[in-house]
Amino acid sequence: MTTDEPQSLGSQSAGRILVAVFAMVVLGVIGYFALGMPGMDMSSTKTRPHRMSAMRRNAAPFRMLEVDAFAREMRRPGSFVVNVHTPDEGGLAGTAAFIAFDHITGDARLPANKRSRILLYCRTGRMSAIAAASLAVNGYTNVADLNGGMVAWKAAGRSIVARR
Repeated sequence: MTTDEPQSLGSQSAGRILVAVFAMVVLGVIGYFALGMPGMDMSSTKTRPHRMSAMRRNAAPFRMLEVDAFAREMRRPGSFVVNVHTPDEGGLAGTAAFIAFDHITGDARLPANKRSRILLYCRTGRMSAIAAASLAVNGYTNVADLNGGMVAWKAAGRSIVARR
């Protein structure tokens, strides 16, 4: 009898449909990432707080500042400017401390008052964003990060100084 043959063709057809659906899902996910994850853009051309509270409800906000806003904040009395980049690739004039991004939490050089204005930067902004989130999670409430780091600073025509 040939009753097995139509069932075999039916299951082959169902298998092909499953493979096609799986391929479409995979292509959709790849497309989503290739397009930069639409709807998940955290970059900013303005100074605004970034809320980490979506992941950690107790986390305080930190701000991403563009070069000019960061420079203005650096000039304000009481600003504590920290280069968190490793290895040393120079820094900005007026930097108060060089603290590695992955060792910033609990560093004795940080202001004791967790409401103090702390301005962080690194070479590209990646390490300083990690450090800012770490400080925010640990109760610091007035933390800002230089968007784009020293690369953006230099691109804006500002100078980087060698560390002594």
